[in-house]
Amino acid sequence: MAQKAGVNEQEFQQISAALHRGVEEAAKAVGLTPEELDALREGLQAGVPLYQIRGIEEKVMEARYAVAYQLYAAGNYKAAEKVFRWLCSYDHESFRFWMGEGACLQALEEYEEAIAAYQMASLFEGMQDPTPFYYCALCLLQAKRKEDACVALEATLTLANEQNAAHKEIIDKAQALLQTLAPKSKA
Repeated sequence: MAQKAGVNEQEFQQISAALHRGVEEAAKAVGLTPEELDALREGLQAGVPLYQIRGIEEKVMEARYAVAYQLYAAGNYKAAEKVFRWLCSYDHESFRFWMGEGACLQALEEYEEAIAAYQMASLFEGMQDPTPFYYCALCLLQAKRKEDACVALEATLTLANEQNAAHKEIIDKAQALLQTLAPKSKA
């Protein structure tokens, strides 16, 4: 392991010990016992969402999502983003939470961060839903990254299923936007 990290074994052990001490100190700072820290490590290594490790019920997560959604719908993007960020940190594999985070960041004109959130959403939806790619394209355009936006639109069309009614609107929007950006495209 030390060789892969580009350090000798002694340096690796020192770095590892310092990181371990740092994690323990951080755990103490937020009020975790050594046992809770061990449970947290084990759970995260096993892929268990943080909300389950911390004993937060599903209905609490859903209630927070409802609050975040209402804040977003009311145009309070900054407050909604804080709630969506919390949701993403406690259930990092939720498509809905990452889409909400991306939408808030996009509305706040934090385009690079929104792109990252939409990319996370696409990963956790198993690259089956073209929606995150479409919204990535919109953010890429706002970030003055036209070529990347065209690639995202092409990905949108590649992932979209014309037989899926839910994809039809995204297909139409992506094709129209791609045609505007790159008229010689196949879209």
